[in-house]
Amino acid sequence: MSEEYQKITEDYFKQNYIYDKQNDEILKKDDSRPDISNSQKYIDQIKKKESIELVKMQNENNILKLKNTNTILNESFESIFDKMVDKTVNFSDDFNTSLVSVKYKYDLNKENKEDYTFQDILILHIMGFVKYASTSSSIAYIGIFLIFISFLIYILNILLNK
Repeated sequence: MSEEYQKITEDYFKQNYIYDKQNDEILKKDDSRPDISNSQKYIDQIKKKESIELVKMQNENNILKLKNTNTILNESFESIFDKMVDKTVNFSDDFNTSLVSVKYKYDLNKENKEDYTFQDILILHIMGFVKYASTSSSIAYIGIFLIFISFLIYILNILLNK
C-alpha cells in the first residue's frame, strides 16, 4: 500500500504567490469595472453623514442623561447613609472583582507569571483601586464613610484628652 504525498519544495509557496500575482494582473486587464479609488469622494460623504448622525445621537443621549441625573447632592441623608453602608460592606467584593480583572490584564504582559515582587503587588493593588474608583460612584460613598470615621476619631480624641 503506497501512498503518494505531494512533495513540497523550498519554493513551493513562492510559486503559488507568483501564480496568484499573475492571475491578478490578467484579471485586472480584462476587468471593465471602475476602481474603488475613484469613489473616494462618495466614501468621504458617507463617513461625514454617519459622523453627523452619530454626534446627533450622542447629544440626544446626553440630554436624556442630564434630565435623569441623580447626584449625591439631590439625595436625602437617609439614602446617602444607606448607600454608604451598602458600598462599605460590599467594598471587598467589588474591589476583588476589579483586582482580578487588572491582574488578568497584567499577567498578559508579564513574562514571569509565577514570581510577584513587592513592586508588582503594589502596582496591581493601585491599578485595581483606580479601576474600582473609576467604574462606579461608590467611591463617593466610601469618601463620606472616611469623613464620618475621621469625625468620630476627632470627637474621641477631644473626649479622651480632657
